[in-house]
Amino acid sequence: MSKLTQTQLIETITQQFADDIPRSKVEAIVKGTFSVVNDAVAEGKRVTIQNFGTFSQHVSKAGARRNPRTGEEIQVPSKQYPKFKASTNNRRVVS
Repeated sequence: MSKLTQTQLIETITQQFADDIPRSKVEAIVKGTFSVVNDAVAEGKRVTIQNFGTFSQHVSKAGARRNPRTGEEIQVPSKQYPKFKASTNNRRVVS
């Protein structure tokens, strides 16, 4: 499985709109979009991009867990982490 980096994404978009939008503007738009999504999720908002998916913040519950080596029970604090759920359309395209 190969990957698409942010730089490659910017290059691909620039090639598609070569006559209309310069690379510097494409780069600003892509980076600005990612920044807005990251900031919104960090504030606890859901960001839905139609036909792509939803970015949200997930909160894991605090509670007791067991250390698998020693069997000792430890208390684990609640954690927040980003979550992405692909849209139905996106899942259809990928599979």
